[in-house]
Amino acid sequence: MTRLQTALRHSGQYPRASLEREFRLRRAALADRLALESGEECDAAEAARTAYELVAFDLADGRFVLGPAGPGSSRWEESARPYVRQEYERWAELTDGGRDARLKDTGGS
Repeated sequence: MTRLQTALRHSGQYPRASLEREFRLRRAALADRLALESGEECDAAEAARTAYELVAFDLADGRFVLGPAGPGSSRWEESARPYVRQEYERWAELTDGGRDARLKDTGGS
């Protein structure tokens, strides 16, 4: 995460949207995992907040949705955390678990 945070703050410039999206996705996925492990209400609230931030980012931009259900789907009305899981799982598949943050060729998708 430090690499992403540094890149986002680099020279005060607005980051490339894909890098910002990766940061938001990874932050939301981490918050979700922490909430699942701890069971604490404050961790669940943080996971929900970061999940809805990712949904809002994806709705505003619309280029980065990787899974079958987009951010505007009614599937996420109760909770956006499953959206984070869907997107993180697909992102991890496309980037070898984040080891190669550049998306592999997806055959036009």
